[in-house]
Amino acid sequence: MNFIEIERSTKKEKWSMSELHAHSNYELYFLLSGERQFFVENVMYKISAPCFIALAPFTVHKTEGDNFTRVNVNVSPDFFGEEEKNILNGICGKFIDLNCENGKKVLSLLADAETIYAVKRDASVILKNFIGCMLYYLDDIKSNASAPSVTAKSEIVSPLALKLIDKLNSGFTQSPTLDDLSAEFFISKAALCRTFKRAMNCTVNDYVLQLKLNKAKKLLVSTNKRMEEIADDCGFSSAAYMGIIFKRKIGLSPREYKKLQNSKQN
Repeated sequence: MNFIEIERSTKKEKWSMSELHAHSNYELYFLLSGERQFFVENVMYKISAPCFIALAPFTVHKTEGDNFTRVNVNVSPDFFGEEEKNILNGICGKFIDLNCENGKKVLSLLADAETIYAVKRDASVILKNFIGCMLYYLDDIKSNASAPSVTAKSEIVSPLALKLIDKLNSGFTQSPTLDDLSAEFFISKAALCRTFKRAMNCTVNDYVLQLKLNKAKKLLVSTNKRMEEIADDCGFSSAAYMGIIFKRKIGLSPREYKKLQNSKQN
């Protein structure tokens, strides 16, 4: 079953996601006021309002910052037709500055969509038209060579932390130890842990565990592999241990998670 959720949030104090995470749906993120540090895959960006980014399903990300307002629009992969989905896939992962005429139109449509959603949450046909129009404007802004772009700010995260993140992203299923990482990067384990915690607000082990969990979620939804195969593919020591992590992190067993996600798509 296709679905759409629209959520607005305003924070005055410093607020940070404690862990990297990913969703099984598309996330359309609108920053309406303030600034945020936005971590996507293995790059940290500093963005300022008004700004937009779309994230494809299972894209690992987190944000932090203070004094901001944002709106999230979450839609299932089957919410749009092929044309809109192609546009959405084309802009996923790209920050789009909304400080332009078409950006103002996007924000106006977003405000209307919020109002409709608040009054009638099952108005998916109407909302699909509004979000579809927004995508066309966003695609036009992205295609405009003169439109401002957001670039990575290397000073936000130390080069060492980014190298560690890249290493872990590519090799997390091998469960690298702190001893291995310390030797590879010629740094003490204590300094390595401090550097990583300062950048990501989580430990190396927690980060690796989250990567494994995100991959397992993706395999549960997109394949019919046995639990033992998925656990092995993701670097868990056993299917039982994978089940413990699922229960601890999301409150569901792997089978319950698979059943829930499949019910959303049927």
